[in-house]
Amino acid sequence: MSRARFILVFIAVLTAVSLFAAPRFGERPFIDIYQVPDAAIEMGHIRIKLSEKHSALAQAYLYEDGILPGFGIEDLDALNHEYAVKRITPVFGDPKQNKKWGWRHVEWGLHLWFEIQYDSRQDIRDIVMSYRALDNDLQWAEPEYKKVHTGMPNQDSTDTEYHLNTEDEPTRWTPIDPRFPEQWHYHNTGQSGGVPDRDIDLPEAWDIEKGHPDVVVAVIDEGIQFNHPDLQANMWKNTAEIPGNGIDDDGNGYIDDIYGFDFYNNSGAISPGDHGSHVAGTIAAVTNNYNTGVAGIAGGSGSGNGVKLMSCLVFTGSIQGYAGGWEVAPIYAADNGAAISQNSWIYGTEQHYEQAVLDAIDYFNANGGGNVMDGGITIFSVGNSNSSGQWYPAYYSGVLSVAATNHNDRKAAYSNYDTWVDISAPGGELIDLIVSQGVLSCKKDSGYKFMEGTSMACPHVSGVAALVLSYAHRNNINITPSQLKDILLDTADELDNLNTSYSGKLGSGRVNAHRALMAANPANPGIKITSPGNHLTIHGSQTVNVVANAWANQGSVANVKIYLDNELKATLSSAPYTWAWNTSTSSTGYHTIKAVVTDTGNRQVSQKVHVTLIHPAYEGFESGNFSQNPWRNDSAVPWTVQSSQVFTGSFAAKSGRSSLNQTSVLSLPAHVSTAGEISFGIKTSIYSGQNSFNWLRFYIDGFLIDEWKGDMSWIWKSYPADAGEHVFTWAYENYSSGVLGAECAWLDHIGLPPLATYYAPAYDLKVKAYNGYVDLTWKGSDYGNPTGYKILRNGSYLQTVSTRSYTDNTVVNGTTYHYSIVALYGTNESLPTPTVEGTPLAAYTADIGTGVRITSGLYNPIYTDVRSIHGQSVYTKAELNAAGVYGPVQILGLGFDVHEASSIPLPNFIVRLMHTTATNVQNWLGPEGLVTVCNKDIFLPEAGEWNLLVFHTPFLWNGEDNLLVDTAWGMSSARQKAGSIKATNQTNGYRYYVNPNYLENTTDVFNWGATMAWRPNMRFVIGMDEEQGLDSPQVNVIKTASGVRISWDAVQGATSYLVYRSFDPYDGFVYFGSTSSLFINDNQTLDKAFYRVKAVQE
Repeated sequence: MSRARFILVFIAVLTAVSLFAAPRFGERPFIDIYQVPDAAIEMGHIRIKLSEKHSALAQAYLYEDGILPGFGIEDLDALNHEYAVKRITPVFGDPKQNKKWGWRHVEWGLHLWFEIQYDSRQDIRDIVMSYRALDNDLQWAEPEYKKVHTGMPNQDSTDTEYHLNTEDEPTRWTPIDPRFPEQWHYHNTGQSGGVPDRDIDLPEAWDIEKGHPDVVVAVIDEGIQFNHPDLQANMWKNTAEIPGNGIDDDGNGYIDDIYGFDFYNNSGAISPGDHGSHVAGTIAAVTNNYNTGVAGIAGGSGSGNGVKLMSCLVFTGSIQGYAGGWEVAPIYAADNGAAISQNSWIYGTEQHYEQAVLDAIDYFNANGGGNVMDGGITIFSVGNSNSSGQWYPAYYSGVLSVAATNHNDRKAAYSNYDTWVDISAPGGELIDLIVSQGVLSCKKDSGYKFMEGTSMACPHVSGVAALVLSYAHRNNINITPSQLKDILLDTADELDNLNTSYSGKLGSGRVNAHRALMAANPANPGIKITSPGNHLTIHGSQTVNVVANAWANQGSVANVKIYLDNELKATLSSAPYTWAWNTSTSSTGYHTIKAVVTDTGNRQVSQKVHVTLIHPAYEGFESGNFSQNPWRNDSAVPWTVQSSQVFTGSFAAKSGRSSLNQTSVLSLPAHVSTAGEISFGIKTSIYSGQNSFNWLRFYIDGFLIDEWKGDMSWIWKSYPADAGEHVFTWAYENYSSGVLGAECAWLDHIGLPPLATYYAPAYDLKVKAYNGYVDLTWKGSDYGNPTGYKILRNGSYLQTVSTRSYTDNTVVNGTTYHYSIVALYGTNESLPTPTVEGTPLAAYTADIGTGVRITSGLYNPIYTDVRSIHGQSVYTKAELNAAGVYGPVQILGLGFDVHEASSIPLPNFIVRLMHTTATNVQNWLGPEGLVTVCNKDIFLPEAGEWNLLVFHTPFLWNGEDNLLVDTAWGMSSARQKAGSIKATNQTNGYRYYVNPNYLENTTDVFNWGATMAWRPNMRFVIGMDEEQGLDSPQVNVIKTASGVRISWDAVQGATSYLVYRSFDPYDGFVYFGSTSSLFINDNQTLDKAFYRVKAVQE
């Protein structure tokens, strides 16, 4: 270009610029880059911004294939040479190539930003500071910081459909999308297990507005699948561009940008991603399109008349996949008519940002809006670190920041939080991988998917913003970005009362589409229910006055209608607008009260409140103790009755103060005579940051019914209860590291259906079998004063006792006996306890493994955080010999040293043994050669002791090979993060397989899986009547000065002697030692001991 042409171009640009207002930039806090970790920085390049005095020079630069040969600024070029700069590119492109908006880019100084790639090995921070020192030529220099999208990682796609029956008000517009009933985040009926109406009130909003195609939302994310059947009709399309001709037809600086642009690859071809398509679907999946997927918030009414989605690709691949173009995408979006900038991403570390990105946000806020708003609004997710802090860009004052809630309106466990957060929205929470608790939307490959994250919350706010903007545009209401933000924040539903630990840190509340739309029209009437309050609990049978204030902004109030659970109860034509509700005619539980005002212009506005109705308690702990009912409260950390926290009355029960992996259990057995409901109030408290590790769980007859975690104010719950004998259990389970002081739960105001006379049974029957006798112990309730206990053996009467223990001496070794206990109340009897078996044996035990590692949280044979587990471990001949076991010998059973037991029964627990030459389980062994020796219908381990499994078929160990132990079970009825044993460190000590989705019986799976070093400690039960072909030694015991000496006569053919010791002649003997001599000393101080010697010929 000649100098004359350069001057003409430059003058023309300056003339154009002078006609428009100056840019407005927000705050730019200082960042000490020497405190920024390497992991947060994109290495190999930096960004610089030239001084304003070089504006004319920058506009005149000529690029070769988009690359600038040099700056023509002496000191800057010299520094580039010093740092081996190899490539210079304009961050925001060449303004001369953008014929439509290049002048505005110059006005905003975007043409002064450049990216410099270098080969220097110096610290990037030193390089940046060297460029900042050129303050006469540069305004700024900065590294680029890494970003991540805010969807949760490792979320498997699912196309599973949950067919739900939902009921709504007969006048409510409901779309016909087949999977809309699964979208609880729009309309929560409790279909995913959450609290009804903890949603964004979208069906109510759709009665007012469904979306306008003039509103464009830029999705700055992964690419959107633009030909997805549920997205295609609502894609923004650049009609001025001719696809595929390689020409920038509309002069906007981008070639073939039909549906948006790929800023990472600098291409008009959009590569779709799950994350980007999911976000887009929440905003504007085509709504009401028959037999097609899901609904979008502002997706229209079925004919592609929803808001339009512009795909601005800055991510590809995983959560930290290939990325780029963050600062360019908002510029493109503003220049091409977007009014809303949707961003589900943050910087990977807090307190870091780039000026170039914040400049782009400011540009969009000033120049976005298209033809529907003067300026744009930028919306960002706050991130998934479950932490407070300055997480940019969400922290920036120029954006609207969004935290995430779950289907109970609780803070999602992962969501960031702080006083700067603006608003919250449903982001889902896949507790125990229950996918239906996530947010359902589109994914690539024309599919659908549940996901969770603040990434999913953010587009809910963008979608509602698009609805409000559509309504204002359709009705010629002028609205500014600031007014739009105020509407969203002022009409949100309060969250602080449900999230007391995060009060003031989840923004103004959870976004509400219906209330936002009503606030957008100044002509609408207004209404507010002043009594009863929202989420109020109403006690007993009483009359409650429902009172509403109503007013008209144009004309006057025509009438107010009061509804209870969608049933019209009163039509009121004049103030005061009051209806008297006789609660004795209503069932206990959750109720919705709605007031609808209609003005003389036939404009309508409504408000709802939700209340919980409870009747008098069966158990309210008002005695100050547990004496009113047959409570079972004997866990290691028992519940107490206290008065500092109550739901009703003066007292409530409080769980024990538990430590890591402990459970505080409270159970109530009862005889329900007529089917009905059990109801109760609960509250939980946690230590800050521990909400993922502590659970209150409710069981009926051992089956998990519901569970809650985190910090939770009092709530009321009710569940069906069938007629018959039941045990209702509340268990507070602590998985946080140590006793921190605040982790506990409260229980109060328990309501039960009609009950019959209850005869409390005995419980917790334990049976211990020994050599020649069986010991029984059990627990019993003092409630009702039992007069005795009847013992049943093999279903027949054995004995009646008044104590809670018994010894059965009339047994035969090797025979299995089944015992149960019946509590007696005069001539009345309780139900028997579950049957427990015991098998007395003539045997001794041998323990292998001395490690004390507890396998808490690790896979092991009894770990119930999975629903089925298959595992193997090897115990060598040398280890067996060292424990005093020589073969051939019969192995009669084995057991684990259980540290923590789960309350989940392990069904079809199987033990298989096999001889092997392998010394560990680096690879799966079997199934050929495995012998099934034990198969229990139910195995329920007990904590604090060895849990022995007696074989139905003894295993003859040959004495030469190593021994493989193979265990498995499945499928359990539920999952519980519990079940641990003691283990010893050994390379490839334990091989296991669990199905990653917990949906497979793994018993016969002998591939895949993994190994770990913690091999289960094992106790083997060894038969004592095996034939060795040798005579039995004659044993003598004499006292010595330090203990006793055990001696014996020599046995012909014996090469060594094994010595066993017992402290009870009827109990099993334990291996003491071996020797080739004819004596051995026991120097332990003992009151009484018994010895047995076995001759061995190797």
